[in-house]
Amino acid sequence: MPRASKNKVSKDIKREIEEALFWFLSKELKNSKSARYFLEEFLTKEERMMLGKRLFVGYLVRSGLTLRGISSILKVSINTVLRGSSRLGKQAGYREIIEKLVKRENSKEFDKKIEKILRRVFPITRSDWSKFSGRSGDPS
Repeated sequence: MPRASKNKVSKDIKREIEEALFWFLSKELKNSKSARYFLEEFLTKEERMMLGKRLFVGYLVRSGLTLRGISSILKVSINTVLRGSSRLGKQAGYREIIEKLVKRENSKEFDKKIEKILRRVFPITRSDWSKFSGRSGDPS
C-alpha cells in the first residue's frame, strides 16, 4: 500500500505540485509509450494497481456488472465498488473519463483486455457473463 510522507507540505505547495503534474500529464504524455514510461517509472506496482482498479471499477459499474461481481473480479471490497459507483454520480471528472472510455471507438479493444483478465480469474464463457451483469451474453 502506498504511503504518504509524515512530513506535510503546505496547501499552497501541494496545489502547485498538483498543477505542475496536471500540466505535465496533459502536455507531455502524447503517446502510449510516454504514458507507459511515466506509469512504470514514477508509480510503484501498488500505485499502478490501485489506479487501474479505480479505472476498472468505474468502467465495470458503467458497463452494468453487479457490485458483487465487480468485487469478486477485482478482489476489492463491496465498499470500494460502492465508492467507485458513487464517484460516477458525484465527480464530474471521474464520470467524464469513464464515459470517454465507454464511448471510445476502440472500447471494444478495452473490453477484450478486460475479458482477458476476467478469463484468467474466472474461466467463463460469454454466456456466463450474465452472472456478473444485468445483461446476458456479451459484456460489451
